[in-house]
Amino acid sequence: MSADENAQLDILDHVAFSEEELTLEDDISWEPSMLHFLGKIEGQIVSNVGLIKREILAGSRRLVVGGIGGVATLPLFRRRGYAIQLLEQANDYLKKNHEFLFGMLFCAPEKTHYYARSGYVEVHNPLYIHLKGERKLFKDTKMVLQISEIPWPEGEVDILGLPW
Repeated sequence: MSADENAQLDILDHVAFSEEELTLEDDISWEPSMLHFLGKIEGQIVSNVGLIKREILAGSRRLVVGGIGGVATLPLFRRRGYAIQLLEQANDYLKKNHEFLFGMLFCAPEKTHYYARSGYVEVHNPLYIHLKGERKLFKDTKMVLQISEIPWPEGEVDILGLPW
């Protein structure tokens, strides 16, 4: 991405996430996305869905998941379906790339219905992240999109790094 696009994404993130409460401490770190699905109008980024590739431990299995994060739209452009369209593009990418077994995201409880429209289902496994050298329980709502024929495992989940 260009420096201008990175600056626009920083503004979008700041506007979209400045009002949200964090589950852990206020200075939590988030894993940056490796790929962005961008919605632009006249060259301005108005919506984003980020994606990372992560190997996690779920139950007794190692799974490669596509971590969906940074889903945001500028307030002036909300309720027009931009983020859902970008999420569907990200889901298509995950489905076409056979190394991903699941899509996975974290969200506030009141947003589960939004992601359920794209096939994500809430899972209730205890989930751990690694933050500042410590393993911590992460309490945000967890949702997965089944991509393979493998069912989502039971038991503890460790995402082996920062949340996305």
